[in-house]
Amino acid sequence: MSSETSEKVILHIIGTSLIYRFDQPVIRLGRASDNDLVIEDTFTSRQHAEIHCRDGHFDLTDLDSTSGTYVNGNKIKTYRLVEGDVITLGTIHLVFEREDYPDQKASPPAKPGQKSSQSNQNTTDLSGRKQK
Repeated sequence: MSSETSEKVILHIIGTSLIYRFDQPVIRLGRASDNDLVIEDTFTSRQHAEIHCRDGHFDLTDLDSTSGTYVNGNKIKTYRLVEGDVITLGTIHLVFEREDYPDQKASPPAKPGQKSSQSNQNTTDLSGRKQK
């Protein structure tokens, strides 16, 4: 029987210095302000996708988004993520990484000037504004 657990996930927005850290069993991605990662992109659906942590694995699921969800250039409905996968939502590309996981490389710490957000506090949209 699978169960959702909390493990650390890092999503890095390609082309920006934005790095987001999450440590919760479900990470919601989309344009709506109630998502864990708010993506301000007109080609991203309000409720676009979710990442579920189950038994040490991370599964990305498209939530019937208009433009689809892609991993490494391939359209997916559900996909088991691995270190370095590139997730595309609309026109935004995110690199998936795991933090402190022994079977995969650890992520380098954020460099000065890079933004970091703990999703269990407030969400941060791509413009860097804090959401309550």
